[in-house]
Amino acid sequence: MRVLVIGGGVGGCLTALALKKKGFDPILFDKYDPRGAPLTANGAPLDMTFGELGGAFCLLSNGLCVLRSLGLLDKVRALGCNTSETASFCTIDGVAFATFNMTHAAVDDAIKVPCQILRSRFIDLLLGELHAAGIPWHLKKKLVGIDDVGHHITATFEDGSSATGDLLVGADGVHSLVRRVAMGDHLRSVFTGSIGYLGVVNMTPDDVAVWAQYARLTFFRDTVQHLDATFVVSNDAELSFYATETKPQM
Repeated sequence: MRVLVIGGGVGGCLTALALKKKGFDPILFDKYDPRGAPLTANGAPLDMTFGELGGAFCLLSNGLCVLRSLGLLDKVRALGCNTSETASFCTIDGVAFATFNMTHAAVDDAIKVPCQILRSRFIDLLLGELHAAGIPWHLKKKLVGIDDVGHHITATFEDGSSATGDLLVGADGVHSLVRRVAMGDHLRSVFTGSIGYLGVVNMTPDDVAVWAQYARLTFFRDTVQHLDATFVVSNDAELSFYATETKPQM
C-alpha cells in the first residue's frame, strides 16, 4: 500500500519510517529545499549549511520510546546531551525558586533521562535513515490539490506534477496545507497571542563556567510571566534558547 506523506519535518520523517517498518510503501514530499535555500545579509549571500537551521528541542520518555521502537534511540542519544535529570525554574536574573525531577515518570532506565538535541542534527539523522530504508523524499513539492476518489488519492503540486497513492498523511505543521486543501481554506491556525524566538549559541570556556551553576534544562521567568527556556544540546559545546513574548493579534 502506497502512502503519500506531505511534510518533511520531524513528524513526516518519523511517520514515513514507521510506515516502512510496518510494510507500507511511503513517499515523502516537502515544499521546501532547506539545504539549497538562498540566504542573504545586507544583500550579500551567506554560506549556510542545513545544520544551522531550526533551534533545538528536548525529547522526554514518550518520544524516546517511539525512537526505540524504530531502532533509533542509541543513534539519537549519541548526537545529543543526555545528562538532564533535573530541570529548574529561575527568576529572570538567575535566582532559582523551583527544581523538579525529569525522570520520575519513566520506569525504564533506557528512556528515563531526556535527550536534548539540535533539530537540524536530528533531521540529518532521519534523512540518512530514509535513504537507508529506500524511502523517496521529494523537495520543492508544494501541495495545491487533493483528488480523493475513494480507492486511491492523488496529490497535485504547484510545479504541475502529481502523485497517486492509497492513503495521504498530512504532516505539514500548524499551518497545514493538507488540512486547508482537504477540509476548506477557513480551517486556519489561530494566533495564540505569543511569539517564540529560538536559537543556538556556541559556548566558550567562560560561558561554560557561568552556566555550571544552572541545571542543563533551565526556565527563566520574568515579572510578566514570559518564559525563556535554555538548555545544553551537546555536552558543553552548545546552548539552545527559546523565548516567548506576548503580542497583539498579527
